[in-house]
Amino acid sequence: MNLAPSSLAPPAPDPLAVTRFVQAQMGAGGAPLSRGTQSRVYLYQDQSGRYVIKTPRDGLVGACIGRWMMLREWHIYQRLEGLAGVPRCHGLIDGRYLLLDFVDGETFRSAQHRLTADDPFFDRLGRLITALHARGVAHTDLKRKDNLLVLADGTPCLIDFGAAIQRRQGPLSRTLFLMGRQFDRNAWIKLKYKGYRGVSPDDLHHLRRLPIERVSHWIKRRLRHLRRAAMKHRGSDQP
Repeated sequence: MNLAPSSLAPPAPDPLAVTRFVQAQMGAGGAPLSRGTQSRVYLYQDQSGRYVIKTPRDGLVGACIGRWMMLREWHIYQRLEGLAGVPRCHGLIDGRYLLLDFVDGETFRSAQHRLTADDPFFDRLGRLITALHARGVAHTDLKRKDNLLVLADGTPCLIDFGAAIQRRQGPLSRTLFLMGRQFDRNAWIKLKYKGYRGVSPDDLHHLRRLPIERVSHWIKRRLRHLRRAAMKHRGSDQP
């Protein structure tokens, strides 16, 4: 049994117990807390606390890609260790089970209706994003509102670093990191103002929409238009 630990040693579950739990859940077809393209997330609890376990998907290809992604994400959490607003990572068990503290918070998707642009939450989120970048990590997926939690005290917490980019040596890596950093800044603007209109002059200098974002936005708009047209067409065919 191989547990790649964090440099700190906070209370954490026994790795054997975690492995048995995950295997039992997958063998019995237990429902995960959430699932993505390459991973599943399970909720685990023992006497030391509550945790989430991120695991690769089934299948040879999915498992291979998933293990690589778990390892990559574990390295990112190592960079972010001790940063408030990021869940503590307790290690990578058997090279495939990423063990994280469970964070009890409301998703931004659910909370956004009551958060106005002048809410202190957004200043805190901006500072958290800046701290993230200072550690050499860009999240890149903050526009997905389930990746941002609003805690009971009004502070933000970022989760799911599966798409994050690390700053490394080499021109390509630096370019990708700079793009990811701008993705995060643009996402902060979009979350705060619920779009890109009405941005204050103080915040406007953070905004620089990249060509890839503009193309992605255009594609999404076209797909929405096509879906609405298809639904309207189906409705007109009803007797």
